[in-house]
Amino acid sequence: MFETMARHEGLAATYIPAMLIDHPMDSDRVAEQKARAAQFPPVRFHDSLSYELIRERTRVLTATGDTDLAAQYASKIAHGGDNLGNRYGEALALMNSNRADEAVKILTALLQQHEGLTLLYAALGQAQQKAGHMKEALATFQRADQLFPRNVPVTVRYAEALMAAGRPAEAHNMLLDLFNNVPPTPDQIRLTALAASAAGDAGDAYFYMGEYDLENGDLMLAVQQLQLALASPHLSQIQRQRYQARLDEVRDFLASLKKRQVASDNGGGR
Repeated sequence: MFETMARHEGLAATYIPAMLIDHPMDSDRVAEQKARAAQFPPVRFHDSLSYELIRERTRVLTATGDTDLAAQYASKIAHGGDNLGNRYGEALALMNSNRADEAVKILTALLQQHEGLTLLYAALGQAQQKAGHMKEALATFQRADQLFPRNVPVTVRYAEALMAAGRPAEAHNMLLDLFNNVPPTPDQIRLTALAASAAGDAGDAYFYMGEYDLENGDLMLAVQQLQLALASPHLSQIQRQRYQARLDEVRDFLASLKKRQVASDNGGGR
């Protein structure tokens, strides 16, 4: 920190005599802190296995389209880099290259060695699904859901697989259970709306699209979605009360914004 401060100050501070400064010179502070740090023994640590997976997942997701990542990972593994992170990255790269069957073999072997890593279950289920093995994919997700209930990546991937398998009602219920306990992202809210729509629950479909619009800052569109939710047929009493409460909340907020705007305009005119 002191070195950064010194860089910002440049040479200007060096021309001020130390006796005229009410704080120690930055150079003195840096020397003192380095001396203190040298007294502590070095700290050794190991990255977690989950970190390895997340690092390689990020590498694959951010790679440019002209990069043959599968070949790069294969080269790393062949030259002494046969480890969990590179194997997982290779599997993800193979999936992106439409070689999902090869990815399934790699991920199946990795999961046998590391049964406690949720990202491996999610990736294996996705690879099985992409390879056309829907029954196996659903079995993988079901096992992961039993082992790690309400784990966000596992539950979301499981719900997507259920929707692809023509079982949207199960996906909808699963997502509702998850996001009643864990705050969802906008994309996850939209997925819940799509699951509700596919399951024939128009009320929840409109309601969650309203929540999606709220997350994106479009309050007027959210009001329209909530009004459509309230107009949907076959609503339960709980649904109706929930939709109405949310609509009232948004309308009250919009009214308060309008009141503040009017007050600001009137004040600015004086």
